[in-house]
Order: sequence, then C-alpha cells, then structure tokens
Amino acid sequence: MPPLPTVSGPEAADLLPRTHGFLVTRHRRSSDGLTTEIAAVALPSLNESTIQPPIEAPYSIISQVSGPDQNGRIAYVQENISGGLARLGIIRLDGTANKLVMTSTGRAGSVFGAYPTLAPRGGNIAVMVMERDTVSASPWTPVERLAIWNVDTRRRLPATVDADDIGVSWFPDGNKLVYVASIDRKSLSPESLDDLVGSDPACRATVDSLDLIPMVTTLDVQSGEIQPLHAGTNPVVSSDGRSILLECGHFQLVDATSHAAVPTTWAGDTQLHMVSLGSTQTPLALLDSGVVLYWGLPTAGTPVRRSPYGSFEAERQLVTIKLAMIGTRRFQTVLNAIDPGWQVSFGRPAPGFDTVRDSGVLGRLF
Repeated sequence: MPPLPTVSGPEAADLLPRTHGFLVTRHRRSSDGLTTEIAAVALPSLNESTIQPPIEAPYSIISQVSGPDQNGRIAYVQENISGGLARLGIIRLDGTANKLVMTSTGRAGSVFGAYPTLAPRGGNIAVMVMERDTVSASPWTPVERLAIWNVDTRRRLPATVDADDIGVSWFPDGNKLVYVASIDRKSLSPESLDDLVGSDPACRATVDSLDLIPMVTTLDVQSGEIQPLHAGTNPVVSSDGRSILLECGHFQLVDATSHAAVPTTWAGDTQLHMVSLGSTQTPLALLDSGVVLYWGLPTAGTPVRRSPYGSFEAERQLVTIKLAMIGTRRFQTVLNAIDPGWQVSFGRPAPGFDTVRDSGVLGRLF
C-alpha cells in the first residue's frame, strides 16, 4: 500500500501554544488491544489522561465520543463487541459523574449515527435515529431522523428533522445547530438555487449533476425553525458562532448572518481531497482566531507509520491532527499518529471544569 501524500514544511511553532481546550478520542487498552477507554489530550500541553467509563456486559467497546462541553462532560457510545446494540452516556474529564442517557439498537458502529454531537453548553446532544427510509443526496450516506436529547433530563426534545448523516455542528449557545439535508432540485426556484449554491465554480460543478442537493441547514432546537444556509456537507460552526466552514467542491467559509460564502484554503487541504479518510469528519473545529483544527496528512520527511492492529485496520497508514491558519500555508502538527477510522472531538471546558484525574506525557494514540 503506497504512502499517503504529505504536506510540505516547515511547520510553524506558535499555533499550538495559543490553542486551549481538549481533544477527546478513543484509547486502546494495552492489555488486550480493545477500545474500552477514552483519551483526553489537553492543548497546548499535550498531556494525556485516560477516562474509564464502567464496563458492563454486553457494552465492552467505546465506538464514539463527543465533547467536552463547558461543564467538562464527554458524551460517549458503548457497544457490544458484535455491534448493533449501544448505550449513550456522559462522564466528566476527571472520570466522575458517569450517567446513562439512553440505549438503542441499529447498525453496528453507528447506532446513534456517525457523529453524535454534544452541544458546547446546555446539555443537548444531537443523534441520528432510524425512523424512516428516505433517499439521500449521497448514495453512501444514509438519511436518518436527527433527534435532540438533553443529557440532564434524559428526555427527547420535540424538534426533529430528516438529515443526511454527514455532519452536525452546534452554535456556541447550544440552542441552534447546523446539519445536512437533501433538497430536491425541482423544489427550488432558479433564484433560490443560485443563492444557496453561490458563484464558486467548484461548488456549482459539484451540485450541477445532482437531483438531490446536500444542503447545510440551521435548526433552532427550541422553536423547530429550519433555514437552508448553503449547499455542502461536513459543516463546522466557528467557536464565536459568526461563520460556518463547510465543504462544497472545496472548503467554503460562510457568514452565519449574510450567508455569503468565500472559498477557503489552508496548508494540506488540497492533499486531503486526494485521499479517503473513511468516515472521519474534517475539519474538527474552527477557532475564532482564524485557526482550523483538522485531520491532516503527514508532514514531508516524517516516517510513515501504520496501524499495528489486526483485522481491517492492519497496516492502515496513520494520519495526523494539525492546526492551520486559514488563508495561509502556516500549520503545526498536534498529534503525529492517529488512526483515521477513529472519531475525534474538540471542546473547551470553562475554568473549574477542566480538571482531569491523572495525566501524563502524550502516549501512542493508535
């Protein structure tokens, strides 16, 4: 298997020191190689802590994580080893206050969809549930019912919509989110289509051949009001709520108020379009300083590293998590070896909620 493309250096040295928050992902226990723990990596120190939710039969594998929110809580999904039966829980960064939210059945590895997404504040979490058969704009992406649950009350909110399972992101207040919905081209007037697609040639070329157009759409979870924003997928709301980064032909930066879109680049984004990273969502976060946190390819000159584990992950090349300043070629590696099949999330706990039980120098995040 040939190595992946690389990103040309040199790397910047000032992006990580000014980035604060936590990356959370899965962590394999060294004793048996199973994914049964959560790893939280503090930025900028890169100190790593391991969080161990209770293991109870048949829930032995952590498949997905999201957060932390402002209260230092991480949402996680545990499944049985054969998949299809899962429970959703929350736990604090310090390993305390573990709480079951709900259990469900569905497809192995995605009972609650590809990206269960915890809001930055307020305790709402967006999950996908299979309630109907609906056609998607993408043949490889199922349409499900996007449901909102509150982890404190363990109750489902009334607001629900059909959504393509290809990205959900919350606004900072936790009351509104963006998701992807398939819209029939015939239902749009030429003027509306022009407004929603914009003038960028790459975006227009992407949707011109589609009868069902993937549309990044806003949902107010209190009122249920929805509003199409811009054609595209994989939306990420900026940490200040002023803009949304999405993918349509290439990456677009969309103003949350005017909906004006500007094609956007950063170091390595072109190479990312040359490869498949499986179900990973990139970027991970858009910070209000104009810095994007994203799945990246190795930097030129670094050794090729592959997964040491068996089954379908055997010999898969590991990738990186990087920071980059939008509109420039400046970037810095945060994690230099992580499996692209894993889910990674980023969050910023408020002071006083960022305590971890034990931490140490960053280990091997395969």
